[in-house]
This record gives sequence, C-alpha cells and structure tokens, in this order.
Amino acid sequence: MRGEREPIQVAIVSSSEKSAAALNTLLSGHGFGTPTVVRTGGEIRRNLTGFPYDMVIINTPLSDEYGHELAMDLIQGTTAEVLLLVKNDSFGNVYDEVSAYGVLTVPKPIPPQLFDQSICLAVSSRQRRMRVEKENTKLKKKLEELRLVDRAKCMLIAYEGMSETQAHRHIEKQAMDTRSTRKAVAEHILRAYDG
Repeated sequence: MRGEREPIQVAIVSSSEKSAAALNTLLSGHGFGTPTVVRTGGEIRRNLTGFPYDMVIINTPLSDEYGHELAMDLIQGTTAEVLLLVKNDSFGNVYDEVSAYGVLTVPKPIPPQLFDQSICLAVSSRQRRMRVEKENTKLKKKLEELRLVDRAKCMLIAYEGMSETQAHRHIEKQAMDTRSTRKAVAEHILRAYDG
C-alpha cells in the first residue's frame, strides 16, 4: 500500500466539519496529499468537468441529498473510486441500491482498521481498473489499425486486382521497405484511392 504509486487525489464530501476532519486524519496515514473537502453533493457535481479526483469519500447524509445518488453519478460519470459511509441501520438498503454500480459501501461508525482496509481496497480497485483501461485503449488502437489495413486491402483488391493475400503482402512489404507502420501504409493507400 505504501510502496511506489502515482499520487491519488482525494475528495471528502461531508456536511459535518467534525467528520471531515476525522476522515482527513484517518487518510493522513495513507500518504495521500491533503484532500479537498466539500460540504454538499451539489458542490462536487459542479466540478465534474475535468474531474480531478481519483477517490471520493462521501459521508452520508449530506445537507442537500442523502449521498447514494451522488455516489452512483460519480461512478458512472468519472473514473473515481467512491467510498460511501452509511449509518449502520441504513447500510443494507443503501448497499443493495449502490453495490451493482461498484460503490464501496462501509457502515458507520467506522473503526479505523475497517477504514484503512476499505481505503486499501479502493486503491487496489483503482489500480486494477486503470490497468484494464490502459489495455482497452491499446486494443482500440489495434482494432482501428486493423480496420484501416482491411480498408486499404479492399482498395488494392478493387483497383489493382490483387487477391487478399497479395494485398496483405503488399502492405506488409511497403511497411518494411519504408520503415513505417502498417497503419501509415494503409492511410497512404486510402488517400491515394479515396481522393
């Protein structure tokens, strides 16, 4: 947990100043920078454009809403991990409503050890999700390249009378001979035949 990692930006949403200060103290042992503290759901919602937070801790209830809707909105509209602190007597109902969204729900009062474990779980979850998103981006780029190459092959088949195998070899050879990527060769072919 305390090894090398990218800095995590944390926001605390709590209508209670005392609770926000207590959460800030609990977070200080995790090596995060100073968290941003906001008092209402509306306040954090206004910051959704260019959302800078990696983790948001919501101490329910808030003064302008309960907080579970905010948690679901943040999960769906940002890349932040969300930790929702809920009174023990409401925990079951709130958990049932938000768990399918990936909101980490914790009953309160919360013992420091459970809070620490929840933070570790949220950090691990974020790191895993970031790896998956990075892999997803790589796969999207690869798929885009394959589509371009396939379109270029279709142009070579249609305009040059090549077979699919010949068109494929032609693109591969051009990439090797010009020391460029198959994508660059495909783009060049498409420009030549598309206009």
